[in-house]
Amino acid sequence: MQFDNNKKKLPTPYGLFVEWANANLTGDWSAMKVTGGFYISVSEKQDAGVIKNKFGTTPQAKKTPASDKTFGINYSDSNYSALAKSLGYAI
Repeated sequence: MQFDNNKKKLPTPYGLFVEWANANLTGDWSAMKVTGGFYISVSEKQDAGVIKNKFGTTPQAKKTPASDKTFGINYSDSNYSALAKSLGYAI
């Protein structure tokens, strides 16, 4: 689907996550799309908790090009519909 039921253009999964982050994170943060996913970095521990509570994270951190301590989040295409609805898209 490229448009929701109200003819509003739907964002990519990455774009939808960025929309969610803009609406829900309070501190400084940045995101970068990479092959197969994206990195998000937050400045506030509270925002890391918001992400963890919403999506869940991997139990172990690993070293990545983004950071020496990177946790994976459980955000995937299967989350798209519910997240889009929560942001006001008519899915």
